[in-house]
Amino acid sequence: MSYKLILTHDERRAIDWIGNRYATGDDFRSKLWKCYWRFPEMDNGIDNVIPGDFDEDWNLSKDIEFKIPENIAWEIRELFEQDELTFPCFSDELKSKLIEFYYNIVRGETI
Repeated sequence: MSYKLILTHDERRAIDWIGNRYATGDDFRSKLWKCYWRFPEMDNGIDNVIPGDFDEDWNLSKDIEFKIPENIAWEIRELFEQDELTFPCFSDELKSKLIEFYYNIVRGETI
């Protein structure tokens, strides 16, 4: 089982900006680094989830879709709970996206 999360370039920049101040910064990014990712606009109907150069891909101005295994999703859930689901310094849109992702994990709604 796995979960899906799509992050825009600006959302990834916000995660970088948080850095080590909150669990939703560097710690969150390091969990995503353990996952497979792809660029949704390159979807050709084939499961083309590939491991690539994470730092290089992370910094591209494209949306990235992360395919997150259940065990890593639960680790991410724990990170979100460390900050009590407040997602400090994130936009309302990103907060909403991450809260929805959190509840998908809690409910077991995988892709």
